[in-house]
Amino acid sequence: MPAASREIGTLTKRELEVVQLLAHGYEPSQIAARLGVTRNQIQGLIYGARKHLMADTTPHIVYLALKKGLIH
Repeated sequence: MPAASREIGTLTKRELEVVQLLAHGYEPSQIAARLGVTRNQIQGLIYGARKHLMADTTPHIVYLALKKGLIH
């Protein structure tokens, strides 16, 4: 689904993967190494998740994703 047509509160598969790793305590540089991408790509995914969940901070992303049942 194109990003422009996604509803607020929905995340891409990759954003969900990154948020799940954040919830497990991984830092962005650790996530990048684990997924084989650059730290800048991870920062972009975190920014996308913040935007889609209307979160103010990275911990807020994790809180909202847990509250909405997007991650476990």
